[in-house]
Amino acid sequence: MIEVLDLNEPSGRDSYDRIIKSFNSKEPYNSLEFIYSFSEGFTDLICIKYSKDSVTVMLPGYLRKIEGTNHLDFISPYGYSGLVYSKDIPISLLESGWHSIKEYLDKTFISSFLRFSLDSEYSIFRGDAFPLMKNIKGVIIDYDSQWDNCEHKVRKNINRAKKENLKSEIIRGNLLSDDQLISFYDIYIDTMKRNNASEKYFFPLDNFHGFVKSRGDLCAFCFIYDNGKAVSTEMILQSDDSIFSFLGGTLKDAFQKRPNDFLKYALINWARDEGFKFFVLGGGYGVEDGIYKYKKSFFPNDVVDYYVGKLIHNETVYLELVEQSKHRFLSHGDKTEEDFNNLSYFPLYRAI
Repeated sequence: MIEVLDLNEPSGRDSYDRIIKSFNSKEPYNSLEFIYSFSEGFTDLICIKYSKDSVTVMLPGYLRKIEGTNHLDFISPYGYSGLVYSKDIPISLLESGWHSIKEYLDKTFISSFLRFSLDSEYSIFRGDAFPLMKNIKGVIIDYDSQWDNCEHKVRKNINRAKKENLKSEIIRGNLLSDDQLISFYDIYIDTMKRNNASEKYFFPLDNFHGFVKSRGDLCAFCFIYDNGKAVSTEMILQSDDSIFSFLGGTLKDAFQKRPNDFLKYALINWARDEGFKFFVLGGGYGVEDGIYKYKKSFFPNDVVDYYVGKLIHNETVYLELVEQSKHRFLSHGDKTEEDFNNLSYFPLYRAI
């Protein structure tokens, strides 16, 4: 049976939370607190819920109006999201749940863009999931092997940081003070401005404060200190078996002392001590760019594909919308039809 929960309403959120708790697992990207703070809030957020007997499979996402039409499309929340289900669900029932959810998508939307977790069972999607880019999902192993496996430049930079007498501190979210959160935030914002980051990554301090206060069990903060001053920091998210690199930054004046490498080194060692199996560093902004290569230098052998779903539910209307988008595209300067066809954006009608 399919039911649609309106997550902009308290009753819908209560139902969603009860189901999440019944799964008895911690997945930060599935939490409503994360979606509210670091995705697009609750406005137009729904959850497509499949249930049969004692099995539940859910797909949260946003309804998006397609300008100039009465049509809608659908997109998953930011992060490693996608289908939400208990980890002990038999694959046959997961496939049945996805089949029913997809039938609802087919009837309701023009297209859907789905983000998946790195642990998703991609075989059930039958051609609807596509590898978008490489991600680093580092396996936490014993100290000596971990040290030997990372690239020489990483070991060199960590030794440099040690000689500079940098110190690390890792604080669980539910133990973080307001002053420590502000210290993190100041460095994070300074870094975003310096790198001309997209406006969507400038989350307000209140968003961090709300998430930490409500779900401090899903996050931790690492600080690197130089003579008592925080010069580098990172917020990580936590699941049952993994930590996820999320947001942070480094003061420009501290670069030469290599605090970035030292921070990742501290988190790897902390994750091992805490019993985590994986450190998910993610990918880059582009395909195998400098950021990706930097992350890979810590875990050269732990590369996985990050998949997304690109679903066209109504091909006729989809192609009509693409033609309208192409017309707008070609009306701007010296753009050609070939330029438009080479765009990788999905859905293509939202490219312009």
